[in-house]
Amino acid sequence: MVQGKAAMRSSESIAADILQQLGYKIIDMHRKVMINNIEISDVDIVAEKNDVKYAVEVKAGPADVSSIRQIYVNSKLLNMVPMIISRGLADEKAEELAKELNVYFISLSDQVITNLDEIYASVKEALVDFLSDFFKFVTKCDMLEEKDLKLIYSVAVSEDVIEASKIFGTSLEDFTKFLSNLHNRGILPSGKYEYISLISKLMLIFCSIKDKINTK
Repeated sequence: MVQGKAAMRSSESIAADILQQLGYKIIDMHRKVMINNIEISDVDIVAEKNDVKYAVEVKAGPADVSSIRQIYVNSKLLNMVPMIISRGLADEKAEELAKELNVYFISLSDQVITNLDEIYASVKEALVDFLSDFFKFVTKCDMLEEKDLKLIYSVAVSEDVIEASKIFGTSLEDFTKFLSNLHNRGILPSGKYEYISLISKLMLIFCSIKDKINTK
């Protein structure tokens, strides 16, 4: 039986197999997206075909607008062609955006995870990992300066790092340095931008509630 993280990775393994069957060469898995030696995100798979490199995002479920926009940004930062492998597209908006941004789409078979025990183990371990990160980061409200809160807000309300830098009011280069500083101080996680954004949203809510409690 596939357990925990192994089950969570099964969709990526199947996606890699699909790509190889279609004539792609798998170059890398979980390639970090770096700006000035600072990690801002990652892509699931880097594949190559006919001397063209593809940045591939794998979704076990349907790909939504946020996923498509994120892989597009990541692919441009890596100077690659964007590709989504998922169980369809979430809606017409996602479909139109994929066409507009020229994001390649490959349908992922429904057989990625079929065993209920595998699903339970996968969800359970993912939830434990998430809660561990959640409490590790959101309990650091007292460490936050006004500039930190502004940056966290920018990440929380944006779809990607480029949009966040505009909201924050600085260049992409400077923004990634500020973001890296929060990573190094243990205030925000690294990894996929959508995950960093989710933690940022929760931090803002948690810190706001804490402030209200402390003022009573």
